Amino acid sequence: MTVLTNAVAASIPGRLAPYRYDIAPSPVDVYLDATAGIEALFTEISGDYFRNLETRTRNTDAPRERTEYLLGKLDVWKKAIDRFDDTVTGADFAKIRHLPDTDSRRIGYLAANTAIDRWLACRKKLHAAFIDWSFDLTGTVDVPEPAGPAPVIVAEGHRVPGCTGHCAADGCCSAELGSINVDETAELVIELYADEGDQPTGVVYTFDAHHDGTLLRTSNPAELRRKADEFYQFAGRIDQAAYVLDQLQKREAK
Repeated sequence: MTVLTNAVAASIPGRLAPYRYDIAPSPVDVYLDATAGIEALFTEISGDYFRNLETRTRNTDAPRERTEYLLGKLDVWKKAIDRFDDTVTGADFAKIRHLPDTDSRRIGYLAANTAIDRWLACRKKLHAAFIDWSFDLTGTVDVPEPAGPAPVIVAEGHRVPGCTGHCAADGCCSAELGSINVDETAELVIELYADEGDQPTGVVYTFDAHHDGTLLRTSNPAELRRKADEFYQFAGRIDQAAYVLDQLQKREAK
């Protein structure tokens, strides 16, 4: 469109009418854009593929992580198929029915129209490969065991590791392993202590000077997630306390 024609089209002498395309993409184009490259991800998938992946990365979780990734791609692919089925019409087929088989528009339509069969085949292939890998007990990958917990070391003159010397009474040792702050006046604490004449003991308690004891009150999901992370870490401290307590009691029973 020339400048003159554009101006006349706007019916405003001397001004240019906005020139734009208002043609919506076809259902085939939408499908092809959404699924580009997905089917190719399943070309090499097999039990051997997962075993080689595990060996190459030295990560026993790599096949599982790859499977979860591919399941996500299958979900994207299936949604694109459903969207195509919901939006394609007889008019779309009429546009390509007389085109030669080599025409890209006909190829694209047929690819979208028959996609469910290939989707089912890829899903079946992924499932079979994962089962093949999961039940392979040949031990193809030698992954070193993670290091165990550090040995419990108690300083001379104390009965609890990490005792700061701030004892509640003579002969009592104590050490805080972790805490969750509620505000400036309240917290949740995991502590180990050993009173004179008694076995080492673990205790989870709240320290609350001027608070109603509520750990968290919020309408913000992000704050709840942060608190969940704190509890997760705090649970690890409680588990650590159990391990230390077990080692201390075994030591003192000798």
